[in-house]
Parts: sequence; structure tokens; C-alpha cells
Amino acid sequence: MIALAAVVAVLTGDVRLEGQASARLETRARTSTGNDLTSTAAGDAEVTPTLSGSIENLGGRIQLIYSPTFRVREPYYDPRVINPSAPGMACDKEQIESGACITAGRRPEFNQRQTLDMQWSREGKPRLYLLENFYYGRTDLAVQRSTTAATFRLGQISEATIDVNGGIVFPLGRLVSLDTSAGFNYSAGLDRDSIRVLPSQRAWRTRAKLDAQLSTLDVLSGVVDAQYSAFPGLQSESTIAAAAVRWRRQLVRPTAVEVGALMGVVYGRWVDRPESISPTPGGDATLINRFDLGQHLITFDFGLRVAPSIDRFVAAAYSRGEVFTNLGWVFRERWSVAGRAGVARSLTAVRLRAEGTEEQFFTTFAEVRAGYTAPRYWRVDLSGINSTFVLIGSQNVVNNWIVSLSLTLHAEGQI
Repeated sequence: MIALAAVVAVLTGDVRLEGQASARLETRARTSTGNDLTSTAAGDAEVTPTLSGSIENLGGRIQLIYSPTFRVREPYYDPRVINPSAPGMACDKEQIESGACITAGRRPEFNQRQTLDMQWSREGKPRLYLLENFYYGRTDLAVQRSTTAATFRLGQISEATIDVNGGIVFPLGRLVSLDTSAGFNYSAGLDRDSIRVLPSQRAWRTRAKLDAQLSTLDVLSGVVDAQYSAFPGLQSESTIAAAAVRWRRQLVRPTAVEVGALMGVVYGRWVDRPESISPTPGGDATLINRFDLGQHLITFDFGLRVAPSIDRFVAAAYSRGEVFTNLGWVFRERWSVAGRAGVARSLTAVRLRAEGTEEQFFTTFAEVRAGYTAPRYWRVDLSGINSTFVLIGSQNVVNNWIVSLSLTLHAEGQI
């Protein structure tokens, strides 16, 4: 119904067409993994073209984005076959057939990412939307925010993911709106090592959010959401559900504060142990600053959050606490420097699927990025990312880092 409404709207009457094209060239140094020849650091080079087109008319809009990535790992080394069980020795026929040997050195990769965004809205009427994302290829876990599996030493995994989310926003009044949505996600590793890190997942979710503008300074919202994830390969299930209320207050022109409270429930079921269900209280508080100083724009956020979470890599639901901050500076809308960082910790014991034991862990994440943008033509970015995962009981530490330099060339037009 959502797709049909958007298609009908854009195909009748005057149609506005827009197109964008870009290409990002990137080189980077990163954490060395088991697939690399060096044990300290490795490097990659990649090219990512992006094509985007949109159609808009009579309140309907359809946008399609396709972005493949052509990457070369360790381009400075000739490719060779490595025997991980006996370094320096050749692989025998059985190892080659079973995939026990790996190819290291220069090796090409091809990834694909596609997004479809459809909307239809008329003034005073409900707004319908549908968002679909698809990804297929290799993923660098060194740049992921959720560093929550000791198996991240692998570094790169092959995966396929499709995510669909659709909903309706109802205008209940001049200052009140209700956003209801439902979604589905399927993802899985595509080879033996990747499945060990990323087992197949089928996840369903739903959400309802009510926003009310109480005054020029105050916004009150209530949220009810739930997510169910099944991991068929592990014969386990996880479910979280929560009801929350949040209040935003504009203290002075550049500064606002958001606070919220929630009550959630975490449910888990495994094939080799009894099911469990536990209430999980939580909440969040965020200080938001936006300083517009003419040619300078400075942003600063700081917050903390406690909420139930389903971890994709651990394949379990648990209560999670997090402290985070973001800092940014933009000069003349061209020069920019930004940084973000966070520390998160499990607040309840988590059953690690690989070992079958219950552990607690914490993670850290930090990113710094600097760039220059020439409007309508090109952009250059330098960035550094570091993430750490620590098992508290065993002091098992996994650290990933990446430093990259990229140049993006882009063009856009309207028909």
C-alpha cells in the first residue's frame, strides 16, 4: 500500500527528477587480522562509486541509492596461500578442500550496498514511509561501534543483510503526532569463519512513538517498542520490550536537555538451558549544545543511557549501560573537525555463545575526523577509529583500530 501510493503520486502530473553521482577513493591502515601477512598492521585501498536517483511529485517521493565498493587488501604484497596450523609449510590437499588454508597478501573484494526510500504525504494527512536496505560483501569489524565478541580478532567477515521498515505518521493535532512502524531484518555470515562470528538472525520489531509539543520550550514523547530475534543455527531466541517516556527542554537558545525513563523486559531461550525472563529498568539523559558563532558552528553532546539491548554478535539480550559524547566544529561550512567517544558495559551477566559461559564485559569506542568540503565538487577526509572489547572476568582484551584518508568527487543535477 505504501509503495503503491508513492508510485501513483510520482507518475501523475509534473514529475521532478534528481540525480547524484559520486566516487570515494580511500586508502587506510588498520588492525592486522588472521588473513594478513603482517602481525602489526595492514593496509587497504578502495574505490566506492555511488549512484542516487529520486522522483518526487504530489507528495510522493521515491529515492534509490546503489553503492558498490571495489577493495584491494594488502595491495603491496603478492598473493600467497598460508597454512595457519603450520606456518611456513605448504597446505595439503585435505586442508585446501576443507578451506583450512587462507589466501593472504593482495586480494580483491567486491561489496554492494543498496537503499530504497519511499514516502507519501499530504498536508494534514497521514505520512506513509518505507525504507529498505541491502548489503552483501565483506565487513571490517574494526570500524563497528558494537565491539562485543572476543572472536573480533578475525577482523573481516563476509555477510549478507536485508532490513525493511515501514510505518505511518498520524497528525493527531497541530502539536501532536503518532509514529507507528514495523520492521524485519535478516543477516548471516557467508562462510565458515564468518558464521562463527555472525550466525544467521531473523529479527522482527515494532514501535509506536507519540510526540506532543507542550510549549515553545518543551516536548514530551512516549515510546513503546519490542524486538524479537531468532538465531536458528544456535537454536536460541531473544526478546526485548520496553515502554519509555522522554522530555526535552530548551534551557537557553544553544542548550537543551533530554531526560527519559523506561521499564523493559528481557527474555532469553537456549536449547541447552532453561528460559529466562527479567525486568529491566532504565533511562537516559543527554545535554545538547549548538553554538552558532557566525562563521563557526560548534556542537557538543554528552549523555548516558541504560536500556535493554539485543547484541547481534553475542546473540543474546541483556541490560546495557553507556556513557557517550560528541564534539564538532564547522568553519564557513567547509572546514570541519569532529570527534565522538563512548564507553559501554553489560549490567547483567551475558551468555557468550562460543563458550556457553556467562560473562560481563565492557567496550570503548573513539573516532576523530577532519575534513574539507568544496561545495558541489569534492571532499577530503582524514579519520581515525579505535575500539576495545574487554571480558571482565578473564581480562581478555580485543583492540581494533583504523586510520584512513579519502577523497570524494561528486556531482548532482535536476531534470
